[in-house]
Amino acid sequence: MENDNFLSITELNFLLKNSISEIFTPLKIHGEISNFIYQQSSGHCYFSLKDKNSQIRCTIWKFTIWRNSNLKKMVATLKNGKQINVLAKVNFYEVKGEIQLNIEDIFEPENQTQQKHGELFLKLQNLRQQLFSEGLFDIKHKKNLPNLVENIAIVTSSQTAALQDILRTLQNRTPFMKISIFETPVQGSDTLETAQKIVAALQAADSGKFGKFDAILICRGGGSVEDLWAFNEEILARAIFAANTPIISGIGHEIDTTLADDVADIRAATPTAAAQEVSKFSKDDLLQNLQYLAKKLNKNLVENLQTKQQNLDLLQRRIFNKTSMNSPNNLIKNYQEKLQVLQKNLAYKIKENLFKKSQNLQILQQKLTLLNPENVLQRGYVYVSDNENQYIFNDAQKIKQNAELLLHFKNQHNLLVKVIGKNFA
Repeated sequence: MENDNFLSITELNFLLKNSISEIFTPLKIHGEISNFIYQQSSGHCYFSLKDKNSQIRCTIWKFTIWRNSNLKKMVATLKNGKQINVLAKVNFYEVKGEIQLNIEDIFEPENQTQQKHGELFLKLQNLRQQLFSEGLFDIKHKKNLPNLVENIAIVTSSQTAALQDILRTLQNRTPFMKISIFETPVQGSDTLETAQKIVAALQAADSGKFGKFDAILICRGGGSVEDLWAFNEEILARAIFAANTPIISGIGHEIDTTLADDVADIRAATPTAAAQEVSKFSKDDLLQNLQYLAKKLNKNLVENLQTKQQNLDLLQRRIFNKTSMNSPNNLIKNYQEKLQVLQKNLAYKIKENLFKKSQNLQILQQKLTLLNPENVLQRGYVYVSDNENQYIFNDAQKIKQNAELLLHFKNQHNLLVKVIGKNFA
């Protein structure tokens, strides 16, 4: 049978991976932890989830832990034998041909969660799961900052200490940066109303009416869960996702993670860290980079000049080095010698050709001499023509009675005769 009709293992696993990815949306799964391993070097977690009859391999990737504060807290509590609820994507590991779960979030079983976190926390987790399933947290939607950020908008309250920290950081690192502040309250008793005002400021900055910004910072300082709750409102998360400008969140302290952080293109641990994100190239960095480029340019110029000089020296040596086979002098000499040989060959060919032509001419002359009628007459022969010397007779029967004929002798002597009779033997 033809091998072309069969799939390779790699092709089969590729088809399985794509099929599984298309079939399964993120799933809610309950199970017991076994074989738990936290990889210190990579920051990833590996374990199995099992029930009475079955088990499946699970992985928690470091970047997933980093962007989800709840997951970060839950990872610290994981141990063998613990019962957990997870939100996970089904993944097919092509290399080993195994199905595994990529864990996106972990929750205490319902009875424990309600006791520990209450109704507000459950609402937040349900919303987080919903937004996750819609792809709002997906890394493929994250927008990148330009290499050099020169013009930014800051969405925050002018009364916060966080704003002063940001401005001080930017002034020290990038005094050339243009900064526009879009003021909005960042906390209040009505968190939805506060979130709506933050959205209005964000959309104004993103609209382009006030110029095009390289990035928008959404910032506020630390506080309680209730103080930060406006940044967990769905309306703000969706507005951040819909923005055309890269969004950097710097909300609260490092341990605080809101939905706004999850959706933002870049999540900074603090407002100061957000300012550092947009000023990665400080004035000192730029000056140092400029000096480096100047040195590199000078080095390249010097190396290029040295290379050109070496090439020039090599050409000069080739020109004036008479012993070199490729020197111009030797090349000219070689061509002159070849020309002399060609000239000799041409002269010989011409002479040889003339000699052959001369011999052929002599042979033709000899033939013409033999065929010359005058030479025949010299031997005593005559030839007969009509009276006007227009026709030479070679057959006597063609001569008519009483015709006048010319008899041609040697030395151009002719005799006019008249036919008076014919006699044929």
